[in-house]
Amino acid sequence: MLPVSITKSLLMAASIGIVVPVHAATGRYSRLAQAEETPKRKPKREDTAPVVPGVIVPRKDGRFIALAVEDNRFVLRFLDEGRRQIEPGAVRASARWEAVGLSGEERAVLNPATDGLSLVGAPNVKRPYRFKVYLSLLDENGESIENFQVDMRQL
Repeated sequence: MLPVSITKSLLMAASIGIVVPVHAATGRYSRLAQAEETPKRKPKREDTAPVVPGVIVPRKDGRFIALAVEDNRFVLRFLDEGRRQIEPGAVRASARWEAVGLSGEERAVLNPATDGLSLVGAPNVKRPYRFKVYLSLLDENGESIENFQVDMRQL
């Protein structure tokens, strides 16, 4: 004959073995089993727009521009409808803003970068970025193509 403590342990193990499968089939454990059967993540869509740094502003023709501050200078990128970077739609751009803590306006001219895909200005943009930039896109003759007002507090 088995000792009482071992007999109780065996009876307890047998009763759990009978109760748990019934409970698992009908209770909250069945939802966990269903969750394990479903795929964890959906496949990534290939047509998602890439992440572009800066404040994104829509243009009249459905495309976008993105104005960012990198290394204390303005960087202006031109984006298509899918927000992918394209060649600049302007030869240069001019920017003016009233910097925080300074009197008067600050100005910058953005010229083509070495990569040929963006326009960059001189390094004279200081923190904090709590100002609005008045941006003008210019053609070869210096005539204004489009004008924008960009709130840099969105950075």
